[in-house]
Amino acid sequence: MMSHSKAALTDEELKSRYAWTLDRKIEESCLRIIDWHSRFGGRVSVSFSGGLDSTVLLDLVRNKCGYSEEMGKTTTFSAKSAADGLLVLATAGMQADDAMQALPTVMHMATVAAGEMGSAIPDIKQSADTLLTIMNSSGFKSSNLAAISDVIVTTAQSSMTTVNAVGESLKRS
Repeated sequence: MMSHSKAALTDEELKSRYAWTLDRKIEESCLRIIDWHSRFGGRVSVSFSGGLDSTVLLDLVRNKCGYSEEMGKTTTFSAKSAADGLLVLATAGMQADDAMQALPTVMHMATVAAGEMGSAIPDIKQSADTLLTIMNSSGFKSSNLAAISDVIVTTAQSSMTTVNAVGESLKRS
């Protein structure tokens, strides 16, 4: 568990945190939320004012932290990998609900690609990026991601190439 003995950050700590990447800020925020949830036995709530801060916090609690944790428990992916995939989808402009619906498709494609490469660690970020690039460049909608993934996987499995190679080829066309 995190230590919360200090009430305020020093100027150096604050400057350091400003320099964090968005990935790191989301990860740290989710860790803090999970810590508080655990510390108080789940008896926590979000006070929602409708402002930007409470909207972001509510989104993190509802969609990113909770869903990532669930995916980490119910799939072969870690919660961190699930969060990485959601982040790639969200930063590409997908709404949270669409990103959560698309994540299992991205995970499946990453798993197949990893199996072809003999890799123990599927690259969820690469699969998400590939699917999003093809979707956006071809004018498809997020509801088409499963079909795009199926075409890539089927083409790779029925030929002498890999999922990543087919994906890269489609990204360039």
